[in-house]
Amino acid sequence: MFTQLWYSSDMRLNAFVLSLVLFALIQINPFAFAQTLDGSDVRRDLRERDERVNKLSTEDQLKLRAAEQKAAEDPDVKAALEKRNKAIQEFRAALRASMIKTDPTVAPILEKVAILTTGAP
Repeated sequence: MFTQLWYSSDMRLNAFVLSLVLFALIQINPFAFAQTLDGSDVRRDLRERDERVNKLSTEDQLKLRAAEQKAAEDPDVKAALEKRNKAIQEFRAALRASMIKTDPTVAPILEKVAILTTGAP
């Protein structure tokens, strides 16, 4: 027989809130998708953190999210984020230049996969 697909409203609400919290964590923490050159350490650390966050109660997850949102408004945090973003851009530019210097034939390939930015620099 088929398993019952309808869960209690509390279970659905908890799942929905958890999904929102996790989505929000990803949005507020763009570093989650930045990585080292091979990315293994960063991905592992983030996966482990996500596992620990998932083990928290919904209430604790919501408190964590609220604290992160509040912290994101702090001028020091905003400045650090801008500094981090600039460092990432500089790293990518240096890596690209070095790759092209090493093998000029990768330039057209890099153009195909380039992240295009629009708006203000």
